[in-house]
Amino acid sequence: MTKDDAERDVVCWYLARREADPRASIVRPVHLQSHAVVWQAALDGAPSHVAMDVPGLTAERVAEAERSIVSRWARRHAARALASAVASLADGGEPGSIAADIAKALAEAASGGLVQSVTHRDAAGAALEQWIRTMADSPRVIPAPWKALQAHTGGIPLGKLIVLGGRSSEHKTTTARELAESTARWCSSRAEGHALYWTMEDCTIDLAGRTIADNVPKLTTRDMLTGTFRGHLPTADDLATIGEQALAHRSEDWTARLRYLDEANPTLSRVLSVISAEAARGCKQIVLDFFHLIRPDKGPMSPDAARQIATALHGIAKTLNVSILALGQLDKAATIESAQEKRVPVAAEMLFGSMLKQTAFGVIMVALRGHGPKAELDVLIEKWKASDPNVLIRLRVDPAHDRLLDP
Repeated sequence: MTKDDAERDVVCWYLARREADPRASIVRPVHLQSHAVVWQAALDGAPSHVAMDVPGLTAERVAEAERSIVSRWARRHAARALASAVASLADGGEPGSIAADIAKALAEAASGGLVQSVTHRDAAGAALEQWIRTMADSPRVIPAPWKALQAHTGGIPLGKLIVLGGRSSEHKTTTARELAESTARWCSSRAEGHALYWTMEDCTIDLAGRTIADNVPKLTTRDMLTGTFRGHLPTADDLATIGEQALAHRSEDWTARLRYLDEANPTLSRVLSVISAEAARGCKQIVLDFFHLIRPDKGPMSPDAARQIATALHGIAKTLNVSILALGQLDKAATIESAQEKRVPVAAEMLFGSMLKQTAFGVIMVALRGHGPKAELDVLIEKWKASDPNVLIRLRVDPAHDRLLDP
């Protein structure tokens, strides 16, 4: 029985009752939506006749039609309740009150005959409350490794695209790598998930080596890249000490939760495929180094193609509840101008920067200030919260180990 057939049967039945006895009291069920004009005329007591005569209309057939209508209405009612719960949780609503609201809606549905029994209502309510608790317990952000960044942003959000930009050789990769390391440590503390660093330009051996160097006190980044120890060839004792510290680092659980992928110039379809596969394995954060090396599936890179790529990345992040951090490249004119003015570049100075800022949830721009032991990194946070202005924070740079520290 189709929806229209069911509603027509019910309308005809009630109109026939009113036709037979004009004094009969009839109330339009709230879940009956079609034939509104005819129905209202009957309720108003206007003269009417059964224009939609149905042969063989019986009480049993009308009862079946009403059950069909009620079932459809109940499903819509439950769907609206679920949608409302999702929206409330996303806005930071209190899980207990949301569960109570849905329980109330189910009770109203039961009292109106929208579910078959109290048992069904209780089972549905228990399932919904469990779902709400699960949603509430699921993390929404990944803690940031620096107190100032954590204080302003509340953490790196899951289900969002974040863009990280800056001038060349001014710690974009270092910032992204430390965020990925922090995510790996967080995943280790939860005993689930991992982070993926996808380099589309460097090789994974270089990045993994820098990660090891950053975590081995005796070894500097320069030593790792040049094969020396404090600028000289290492002695046997030096090598033994470095080896012990490197093995100790590799034995930490979080190191197994930071994975690297080395694949140059992938297409958008390839990127989305890898993200889907990694999310299925429990990945929480994916770093794309960098955005402008992703190729459109068709045609050259252009503003429209960049918008399509950014929109697709933000969409898949939301769908799979993963954090995507995409590094962005400045255009040459902006690089020269911001360097001359000794300031942090802004999002609009990236290639297709205005479009990226519109699409992404937030933008982080970095710039190196000074050199040597007193070097600092300025971090400009743009568009993180709609009501917030741009915020500038500052981190210390450990040049020997290429690490960023709280001031």
